Amino acid sequence: MSFFSKIDKTFSKISDKAGRVATGVVAEVSSIVNKNHRHDEEHEIEADKIRTAICESHRFKSFANQRGENFVKWHIDGVDYFWAASELLSSAKECIMIQDWWLSPELYLRRPPAKFPEYRIDRLLKKKASEGVRIYIIVYKEVTQGMNLGSSHTKHHLMDLHENIAVIRHPDHIGTVDSTRIWSHHEKVVVVDNHFACIGGLDLCFGRWDSHSHPLADAHPTDFSQTLFPGQEYNNARILDFQKVHNFVSNTVSILQTPRMAWHDVHMTIAGPSVLDIVQHFTERWNELKFRKYKSDGRYDWLQYPHDKLAAPNEPVHQLRHRDEWLEKGRRFRQRFHKGPEWKPMDDDHPHLTPMGSCKVQVVRSCSDWSHGVLKESSIQTAYIELIREAEHYIYIENQFL
Repeated sequence: MSFFSKIDKTFSKISDKAGRVATGVVAEVSSIVNKNHRHDEEHEIEADKIRTAICESHRFKSFANQRGENFVKWHIDGVDYFWAASELLSSAKECIMIQDWWLSPELYLRRPPAKFPEYRIDRLLKKKASEGVRIYIIVYKEVTQGMNLGSSHTKHHLMDLHENIAVIRHPDHIGTVDSTRIWSHHEKVVVVDNHFACIGGLDLCFGRWDSHSHPLADAHPTDFSQTLFPGQEYNNARILDFQKVHNFVSNTVSILQTPRMAWHDVHMTIAGPSVLDIVQHFTERWNELKFRKYKSDGRYDWLQYPHDKLAAPNEPVHQLRHRDEWLEKGRRFRQRFHKGPEWKPMDDDHPHLTPMGSCKVQVVRSCSDWSHGVLKESSIQTAYIELIREAEHYIYIENQFL
């Protein structure tokens, strides 16, 4: 390459970067000037009214109503939940949806890892993708100056495994029309085949697997195969937070000198009609982010709502603005809770008893324009306040932060 060609290429790169910066500045200024840009046109105002009316008609002003006939199981600590998640992910036949604040591809769902190498998340997802399962993942795009979540590594590592895996990082922080600075949703959701869902307090990430005994040490000098917390998993964030998590085999604290930090948390798995509401929540955010970031990228599918209009015509979701559009162009996956006249069981299908269980469940959430393109919904906060206010005998609170 000649000297002048090198100069031309260098200036071209500078010009491209300057163009992206300029575009980002214009986008961010536009969002400041018109913060209501997704809610000011007539059809948008009408859509907001419909959604607001739906929320107002439900307890806690949630997008979802109470539903009966659910099976619910609580899982205490990572040892129970991660094993359950490994079973559900392994059972996937059509689709897997994951929404996490932090997702570590190299996390082992079963321990000790030497005994269950195939249950590392990236290996398990690659296996399911190669079987034809579509996998959709949303992870928090962290502010890298203050956090070491490795979301870029998560995205590229998983998407490089198979074309059936698509990962979206969100939000973008600076230089976009949807700049959010440091906001995040703290969601930990897994959905399998529109049939099973996991929701609760445990991200599928380093530092969250723990047993009920919460061991502070993990030294096995005579048998390394008994190691429970390999590499980055052995951590104590009170001494030194996670560093360079893409280098998963390394750890930042000495297993000989430093006790690990235990992690106590709870998660739940659910099968039943309320899973459809969890899928609705994921679908709305996925499609909103695809529209903003990957509108023309075929790697990222549009998704349909799972609700069957013929079998359940009174579902509020059928009133929503994008329902028909997404029905026409979105990918649809089977559901087993709205059983119309054309519904038929399939060989080797998931259990779909009627009812699945006896629990009444309502899905509540926190979402807003920056994440879902909708007016603010704070049904989680409303539920907390109303339940505390209505307490008659006692209040029990167990929380990570209070």
